[in-house]
Amino acid sequence: MRLTCPCCGAQNSLEALLNDAAARQAVATALALPGLGDRLVRYLGLFRAPKHGLTWDRAARLLEELNTAIAAGQITRHGQDWPAPLDYWKSALDQVLDSRPTLTLPLKTHGYLYEVVLGHSRKAAERQAERQERAAEQTQARTGDRSGM
Repeated sequence: MRLTCPCCGAQNSLEALLNDAAARQAVATALALPGLGDRLVRYLGLFRAPKHGLTWDRAARLLEELNTAIAAGQITRHGQDWPAPLDYWKSALDQVLDSRPTLTLPLKTHGYLYEVVLGHSRKAAERQAERQERAAEQTQARTGDRSGM
């Protein structure tokens, strides 16, 4: 099977590309992340320097870091653990990819992506706190109505 790179147009066989152990590891890691494959391929492009390719070793390392964080279902930022379900990752990857024109490339770490995931988690926590506050107010109002009878 011959593959064509969408970025540079180079052609190579799948067998030749996967002959490298790091390439096999990177592809296996990307396939292990459910529903993220296409997003991750585009996200990895943000780490490629303009005049250099992204090595398979670096791609595998980047994907493994993400796989670990995604599988954990949470991230630790600023000394605090935050929930990070798969939907947050999908949305965060889309947001990062949409902001490509404003990013300073190439990216060096996953820090920006993690901050976007953190933002989703904070918003969800705020919504949950608001729901709990409303429920407590409603409970208070109901018990207040009963005690006044």
